[in-house]
Formats: sequence, structure tokens, C-alpha cells
Amino acid sequence: MREELVHISDSRTTTQNMHGNGIQIANGEGGLIQLFFINAGTYIRIDNFNFDKECYNLFVVNEKIENAGSFIVPFGDCLKHTAADVYPEKMITAPLLERIFRYPSLIANPNKTHLTAASEQKVAVCKVHGYEVLEEGIKFKYLISNEFLQQTLNDAPTAFGILASDQTNELDHCHWEIKHINLLKLLQLGG
Repeated sequence: MREELVHISDSRTTTQNMHGNGIQIANGEGGLIQLFFINAGTYIRIDNFNFDKECYNLFVVNEKIENAGSFIVPFGDCLKHTAADVYPEKMITAPLLERIFRYPSLIANPNKTHLTAASEQKVAVCKVHGYEVLEEGIKFKYLISNEFLQQTLNDAPTAFGILASDQTNELDHCHWEIKHINLLKLLQLGG
């Protein structure tokens, strides 16, 4: 997504001047977040949304990452390494799936090689806004608000709470984890 289509505002800023294909994140009083997605006449609005900034979702998926779309995470690739204080249930439940909507999310594709993303490979900052439980896994729906080079995650895994070493790297394989990191603050997106 083009950077000029991503706008962070305070509570005094209006959203009347949105145009083109894009999303706005408005960080108002009390952490109010407004997300707008406008695409070729389709207008989706998710507003009055208060992000829980303590955590974020990390999704590494094989599907193409688009402005708005969906992907499936097989059950066996869900929350294997998520800390107990974030995921005390130890099972995927409807309340857990509803709770993740309150977290910002990162969506990435697997690294090109171990610890190395392709030079053009991006990570999407997004809002997960829907899910469907299927026989093979969970289908998540999302809207992208920003993106940045994936190698940033490989170069600073500790800051993002990513497990990485000479032998393993979370970005090398598909899965979903919840990280106890304030992503919005880390990325300086009004959090």
C-alpha cells in the first residue's frame, strides 16, 4: 500500500478527506482506532475500535497478501509457542478468536531462505476483522493499514518477540502466534 494512503491522526482530525484506495488509522482519545478501506467503490468501515495494545498477532502464511483478503491457518500451526500469560486457555475457543480482533496484526510470507527475506518482501500491518472455522483450519479476514520490509523483522527479532537463532526462525514457516509486544508503539503508529 502506498504510504500516502496511510494516515495517523489525533482526535481533532476528521476523516472527510479520504480518497483513493487506502486505509486510515485514527488514533484518538483513549486509543480509539478507526479503520477505513476504500477500493474501487467498495467501502468498508470498522470504527469505534479500541486496540488492545499489549499484544499483537503474527501470521506467517503462504497466500498472497493483498489490501484486503483472507488466509487459512491449519489448526496444527496455531499458537504453538504463545506464552501462557497471553494464551492461558491452551485451546482455541470462540472467546479467544473474538479477543484477537482487539490486537493489531502482522502478516508475512515465509522467508526466502533462513533468516533472509527476499529484497522486495513486505510485512503487512493489519486488522483482522473476521474468521471462519473450517475443517482444515481457521480462515481469517483482514484489512491492511501499512507495510514495511520483512527483513526488518529478521534483523531485530527480539524487538518483535520473534524466536530466531542459527537453527530456527519463526518467519521461515507458516503459523500464527500472539506476541506480548505493543506493536503500535514499536512501529510508532500512535500506540
